[in-house]
Amino acid sequence: MANILFIDKGIPTVGIAYMAAYLKQNKHTVKYFRASIKSMFLPNVEFDIENYINNELNMKVDMFCFSLMAIDWPWTKEKASMLKQKYPSIPIVVGGPFPTTSPEVVMAFPDVD
Repeated sequence: MANILFIDKGIPTVGIAYMAAYLKQNKHTVKYFRASIKSMFLPNVEFDIENYINNELNMKVDMFCFSLMAIDWPWTKEKASMLKQKYPSIPIVVGGPFPTTSPEVVMAFPDVD
């Protein structure tokens, strides 16, 4: 079965929860990485995805998944490009409101599979 890593910029979405539950029911391993913490009282904190994958994850990743809204697209492109450069054989899948409403924009980006 596949080892799937969901990467999210902020608050986990219901879509990620549904997908993770379905995948787990079908014997896949699912992990979630929250890449940043936003607070109105503290400065934004962003975590190092590559460090997490290499040092903390403790599994070989078979697929990277992002869920995003339009405001997250520039950040997602940056992270997808970094992941594709370092792990070219691992598929990168995106979903959520922005890819659903603007599939032509997302599919034109070469680092998304």
